[in-house]
Amino acid sequence: MEKYTKTHASKKALASHLENIKARDGKYKINGNTITYWFPGSGKYDTMQKKISFASKKGSILTFKKPIGINGEWKPQILSKGLEKSRKTGAVKIIGHAYDSPWYKNMDELIEAMDWEQMAKWH
Repeated sequence: MEKYTKTHASKKALASHLENIKARDGKYKINGNTITYWFPGSGKYDTMQKKISFASKKGSILTFKKPIGINGEWKPQILSKGLEKSRKTGAVKIIGHAYDSPWYKNMDELIEAMDWEQMAKWH
């Protein structure tokens, strides 16, 4: 969630800006003529569908909370080529450019293993 700060020259300008923020269901804090505001739910990865779409998109760089062990090395990221899902168990994993992620029991577990906060800051 991105925050914005604006200092207004007058109370009238501040009031006008505040009405626009409220109309968009924004949240805000006011200190004098300075307003800091944000719009909850308008983040890049704020829904499960957005997360799944990004994770399955070819070329996405995915960061995990815990690095993945590959041949004795620990890798925090995978360059995605897409998802693979087991027909028998429903387990899923990321197919990567040089290596794959481990298998996760389901899509929720895979999404939970990724560091969405860090990726939102970088992207």
